[in-house]
Amino acid sequence: MLRCEPDTAYFHLYGIARDDVDYIMEMFPIVKRKDEAAHGEYRTKRVILEIYDATAQPSTPSRAVSRIRPCSIRRRQIRGCGDRSRRHR
Repeated sequence: MLRCEPDTAYFHLYGIARDDVDYIMEMFPIVKRKDEAAHGEYRTKRVILEIYDATAQPSTPSRAVSRIRPCSIRRRQIRGCGDRSRRHR
């Protein structure tokens, strides 16, 4: 499922229409078979098309919201990230 968002971004980047995305997703019979065995549906295709539809035309100009939940990072681990005043030795 982690690949769904990047795949959808590439479909948009290359200007691939939704119907073509649907067709392309049918070109992966092994993924389809495994999804149907594990989930009872071709879940990868469904999720990609849902994300495609949600990102095709945003209803309001706002930041995109990712379905991916990042690992928690303690604040002290990222302190100084992007701070250009520090020099790395």
